[in-house]
Amino acid sequence: MADGGVGTLIILIASLLISGIAGIVLIEAWGDVADANQSAVKARAADIETDVSFAGDPAMVPLDDSVNLAYVLTFIVQNSGSRVLDHTTLALFVNGIAFGDGSDQKLADGSAVPVDHKWGPGDLIVFEVTETAANEFNGFADGTAITLTIVAESVVIGGHSGTDSETYEVRLNV
Repeated sequence: MADGGVGTLIILIASLLISGIAGIVLIEAWGDVADANQSAVKARAADIETDVSFAGDPAMVPLDDSVNLAYVLTFIVQNSGSRVLDHTTLALFVNGIAFGDGSDQKLADGSAVPVDHKWGPGDLIVFEVTETAANEFNGFADGTAITLTIVAESVVIGGHSGTDSETYEVRLNV
């Protein structure tokens, strides 16, 4: 009878050790899952807080065709989110074709955008996209409907940056 009790006790102790080790492994794995989830939540929050908008009258987007052998399309973009945006990563598409290299951006007062500019919430940036006459703007007339797509990225905070894209149909005012 004493032998049966010792054997059972050994099995009980071994079972408790195995259960304890399994519990430690599961707790550690759960911690990794929680960390990954927290990172995903922060990335999603960055996307939610990043917002860019077309600012101006979409029926009156100026296109100046009086410039010698070129067209100048002017429109205003606003940081309508709560995060600071990185103006150097801003992408612009006119009818699906990429335009602009960043040198065509100006502040709302008409001055050039400084390299270290922080595009804060509510701030405006004016785009003047100049293209030569032998391009995609050739033939645009007053009242022509075009599609503007703006893609923006926020500055990195806590290892995460948000992105936003907006597409607008606008009419040109030549």
